[in-house]
Amino acid sequence: MQLKTYTDYGLRVLAYVGVRRDRSVPRSEIARAYHISPEHLRKVIHRMGQLGYLETTQGKSGGVKLGRSPSLIRLGNFVLEMEESMEIIDCSKQDCPLQGGCTIKNAVNFARDAFVSALNEYTLEMILDDTKMAKQLRIVEP
Repeated sequence: MQLKTYTDYGLRVLAYVGVRRDRSVPRSEIARAYHISPEHLRKVIHRMGQLGYLETTQGKSGGVKLGRSPSLIRLGNFVLEMEESMEIIDCSKQDCPLQGGCTIKNAVNFARDAFVSALNEYTLEMILDDTKMAKQLRIVEP
């Protein structure tokens, strides 16, 4: 299983903005810092704003800020909301002689749920409190 680049960028935005909570961060700054297409990043930030993870403002002093406390942002929930689907096996896409008696999909779904549960053990606050991560995030400048 691999997360979409869209979700990966979202996690990076949370970290970048989270370590710079003292100010509104311009989208262009984040795009330069991570070498991400500004247009692609616009879509990611827009979705994150819709979900309440970010507050966005327009204009000369515009940018993005966290929309909720880092202690309330659970990584598993964030991933679930950013990914369109967490379906790993779609049995309806093809004929399969195992349909009706297969437990493979159940096992895979169990593993997926465990993955999300493990991610939910982490909050953005925990990520930002990690000394090495915080130092690295401060190094990442446009």
